[in-house]
Amino acid sequence: MFGVDSFANSAVIIKFRIKTLPIKQWEIMREFNRRLKNRFDELGIEIPFPHQTLYWGTGKDNDWMRNLSETKR
Repeated sequence: MFGVDSFANSAVIIKFRIKTLPIKQWEIMREFNRRLKNRFDELGIEIPFPHQTLYWGTGKDNDWMRNLSETKR
């Protein structure tokens, strides 16, 4: 296992290499990911993901949205 390669906005990139039989790499990758996720869960390590919140405004600022939704009915 090579270890932590970099820190991204919503990720920690870990590089490693596993030798497998031909055509088994995808099966091995899925099993490794499953075991890694289970271990992270046991240790209380959360996997980060980005969040996005949209605000439409209130009152008169939002009239255009109200009008748009009424014309689609």
